[in-house]
Amino acid sequence: MNSSTKKYLTLRPDLNGSSLTASDADLSICSGDSVVFTAVSGMSTYSFLINGNQIASNTTGIYTTSSLAHGDAVSCEVTDSFSCSGVTDTLVWTVIDLPQTPVISFISPDSLNASTPASSYAWRKDGSLLSANTQTIQAQGNGLYTVKAVEAGCASGESNPFEYILFGMGAPEDSGIRIYPNPTQGLFTVEVDPAVYRSIFLYDGTGKEVYRESLQQTVNEIKLPPLAKGLYIVHISGTNRNVKTLLGIQ
Repeated sequence: MNSSTKKYLTLRPDLNGSSLTASDADLSICSGDSVVFTAVSGMSTYSFLINGNQIASNTTGIYTTSSLAHGDAVSCEVTDSFSCSGVTDTLVWTVIDLPQTPVISFISPDSLNASTPASSYAWRKDGSLLSANTQTIQAQGNGLYTVKAVEAGCASGESNPFEYILFGMGAPEDSGIRIYPNPTQGLFTVEVDPAVYRSIFLYDGTGKEVYRESLQQTVNEIKLPPLAKGLYIVHISGTNRNVKTLLGIQ
């Protein structure tokens, strides 16, 4: 009798090029954004790699990071129950740096400016988002202003609050400022806390600056150059506080 022996060949799948997906499908993020990677399911172990270096190993096939750098190449070495291994697709990342956190300052009696150049801005007054999105905006009344610089969809940190205050003739004492006499014939006194307020500016009715002076003492005597009679805007500025009032010149 003839006898025959049956031989069986077991084929294992090629795991190279297996699926690796990311929570951000376009592979472009802002610096510090969190990304979740998910490798092909059904494997026994997963070793996640960044630029060829292992940075995490688990059995879930899921890895989360918020520390990707521009140009990082992420892949995953997968191993099945038969100890066959392969490397998934590689995802190369575009990471956009965040703009520098801006500082708010004034550049004219009613204008606030963000120090950081950017393509757009998110201004808030007392926590509410304003429609203005340019580097310089017109102040929209008394309040606390903050701003973020935005570039390519990535926003900076939020600025320190900038307090903008406009009073009528003479600042009330609870502002920490006294201006007298008001109206004046060109010589007047400004009392401030020099740790809070640093400078005084004077603008005419068109917004043109006509005078400026540093405030280095608690009691500051101001002598103006010859100016036309009328109402002028006094702007007293500090690091994060900005007070405007009116001064009459006789």
